[in-house]
Amino acid sequence: MSGAVGGAVGRLRTARLVLRPWTMPEANAVLVGQRLRGWSEDFPDADSAEQAAWALDALPDPFGFRLVVERSSNLVVGSVGLEGSHENGQAELFFALVPSRRGRGYATEAVRALVAHAFEVSEIAEVIAMVELANAPSLRVLERVGFAHNGFEPSGGVTIFELRRPA
Repeated sequence: MSGAVGGAVGRLRTARLVLRPWTMPEANAVLVGQRLRGWSEDFPDADSAEQAAWALDALPDPFGFRLVVERSSNLVVGSVGLEGSHENGQAELFFALVPSRRGRGYATEAVRALVAHAFEVSEIAEVIAMVELANAPSLRVLERVGFAHNGFEPSGGVTIFELRRPA
């Protein structure tokens, strides 16, 4: 895809979603507060600007930051990505869905697909995720995908989950 950022190679497809690379125009639109056609009515949301900036800065890699597209409507409904030093074998997971699409299992589906892809095409041995304790839905997503609790941030209020590459 021309203009893709984050180096994502191709699209990942699940039963109900397509995870596709951000494009530079999309990331720039989010950063300046613009809305584009093909986005759900509540995208971008508060988390989108941060992920758009990361997508623009990401080094080329086989997974990168991706937009989550609902196949039934062909609308962007969120984003998902992995960031980190691939040399040390660890990446950090980020994901966000717009409020109108939460509670449908989309986050679980997107996270499961991206992490499986990363384990398949990279040397990543471990994916971590840091989630606020008050964010029960995100904690459940991580548990459903198979992440295990691995402690708390020293500052408090944030729990750390990890998922290791299957043996």
